[in-house]
Amino acid sequence: MKEYTAVVEQDPETGLYVGYVPGFPGTHSQAGTLDELNTNLREVLEMLLEEKAMAKLNPAHPGETIRMAIEETGWSVSTAAKRLGVSRNTLHRLLAGTGRINARLALALERVGWSEADFWMRRQAGYDLAQERRKQAAA
Repeated sequence: MKEYTAVVEQDPETGLYVGYVPGFPGTHSQAGTLDELNTNLREVLEMLLEEKAMAKLNPAHPGETIRMAIEETGWSVSTAAKRLGVSRNTLHRLLAGTGRINARLALALERVGWSEADFWMRRQAGYDLAQERRKQAAA
């Protein structure tokens, strides 16, 4: 079991103990005693770790991130496809969650300023791996 260090202070006004785990957003709590605070922080940490594990098992398709980038730029799907150098149909399949990011598309995404090509390749590989894990677990 991994250990985490919490920072604990006592609020001089309320007398409550306040604690958080540095580098782990969302792990903060307060309580009347140190034992209660320890229990609260453990529960919060367990919940966040479980959420993180579930996200790893079922990550969003990379097309979801691309959809958000298209919306943020205000481009239409046709405009985005032209700028990426892919057909509208190819981009549509990606946005629908049925297409894949290959090295050529990853470099095109990098060229338009939507993160680095390595990021996109890792996103696709992570998604593919999670899908295969789910398929094998169901078999």
